[in-house]
Amino acid sequence: MRHSKNNKFYYIICFLLLFTFLTKTSQVTYANEKEASSVTFQYERYISEGRYDLARQWLVRHHQTLMNSAKNEQVKNQNVIRDLIFENIDHVTKTEVPKNQKLQKAMSLVIAVNTLENQNNSIWLNSKESLENSVLAVLSKNNVSENELIKIETHWQMLQPTYQIILDDDQYEELKATYNRILHIEEETDKENLQAVFRETQLIDVINPAVEGNYVSFYWMIFIVGGIIIVTLAYVAFKKYKGEKKKKQKQHIS
Repeated sequence: MRHSKNNKFYYIICFLLLFTFLTKTSQVTYANEKEASSVTFQYERYISEGRYDLARQWLVRHHQTLMNSAKNEQVKNQNVIRDLIFENIDHVTKTEVPKNQKLQKAMSLVIAVNTLENQNNSIWLNSKESLENSVLAVLSKNNVSENELIKIETHWQMLQPTYQIILDDDQYEELKATYNRILHIEEETDKENLQAVFRETQLIDVINPAVEGNYVSFYWMIFIVGGIIIVTLAYVAFKKYKGEKKKKQKQHIS
């Protein structure tokens, strides 16, 4: 009986240690995501201040932190983040690249990394809403200025990587084709149809795979911990049954 109690105590300790490990792993992942967000905000700040050499040094030093934030993502999303990092590193110190383009690429990185962490972050939602409102305003006009189209194109290019992350391939290609038509709106003969198509793209369910991945990890943790509890209790019950059976056999013999 004493042996059974020791086994029970041993398995409870193992369960607690495993649960602690899984919880700590989850906390480390969350901390890495927060650290990645801080890296992008600091990088964008250096760009805003015109400190391009420092911005490049900062991004080179911390690029692995940003890659780690995407390591549990789909390969497609990892590639998007990697490409954004190296595009920024390549462009940030080039004198021929104007400041507004450097800021655009920096903001692309900020929004994409923060959306990996949380698809409901205010930067992404506000930027997305602003772009959609600009498009709807243009589609409702008879005459569209070149400046308005340039503004939409710049905004679209800034958000394009994030759309690529949160949409599946077919949805992304559909949205990309729609924006291509909008940017060549002067060639459109049926603007009402284009407006209807664009409104349909607004209804696309933008679920962030990163969030889905977090839910999957959470359910796996519950499944593993629950399985350990069931196995532990079953083993303890079995040992208790065997112990009682041996005890009855000894009593019967004596």
